[in-house]
Amino acid sequence: MSPPDGTSKSLDQPIRGSVAVYSNYLEAPSLYEVSRSDPRLFLSTLADTVNSLARELGGGIPSEAVEEVVDNLIHAGLREPTVSILELGNLVLVADQGPGISDKVRARLPGFGTGTLDTRAVIRGVGAGLSRAGWLVEHRGGTLEIEDNLGGGTVVRLWVPGPVPQETQTQDARPSEPVLDDRQLRMLSLVVELGPVGPTALAKEMHLSASTAYRDLEALEVIGLVESNSRGRRTISAKGMSRLTTLL
Repeated sequence: MSPPDGTSKSLDQPIRGSVAVYSNYLEAPSLYEVSRSDPRLFLSTLADTVNSLARELGGGIPSEAVEEVVDNLIHAGLREPTVSILELGNLVLVADQGPGISDKVRARLPGFGTGTLDTRAVIRGVGAGLSRAGWLVEHRGGTLEIEDNLGGGTVVRLWVPGPVPQETQTQDARPSEPVLDDRQLRMLSLVVELGPVGPTALAKEMHLSASTAYRDLEALEVIGLVESNSRGRRTISAKGMSRLTTLL
């Protein structure tokens, strides 16, 4: 979350990130991987995945705050980003292995940024990201903190008040799979009906923009409900079919 040092990811190399969901403090987290070649698509998919998983836990962190902090990963060269979701979705830690932030106070102020022409081709890069994220969580009674990561890099901590899971919480109390909204459920049904299918056909069928259909389809793939073939078309996975059968 500091300026890139010229070693940004090549567009033909996948950018990888991980999301760890802690249902309680006694068990290993559930892990989700996001891998995309395009930086903008990677950042939007990562933010969508975090927001979806946090909402499923009942978290109250504003989605825009998560998006702003995730976008800020571009300043760390997208090096080994890891997002941890704790406290029933009310605590999100966004960590990187970049060069770090030397002036953490000014990094929170509007107008102070390290955006370059390269980074502004991916995000706004006008020095508003962390300050806006801070305002959004503080409006909910929460906090944004910036800390040094172990071994280098930065951890941004987003927190809002909410119930904290008990250490005695059992496996049976763990949340189920991420909840699908009506649009995602319809899209999953259409993948079964039309598949293998791409986002353009789904956008036309559902009267959506191509970008919205693409983003929703990518989110369904991240949580394992659809699969992509060699031509980039999606089909329903065994997990997705089981989920669809349960919901319908």
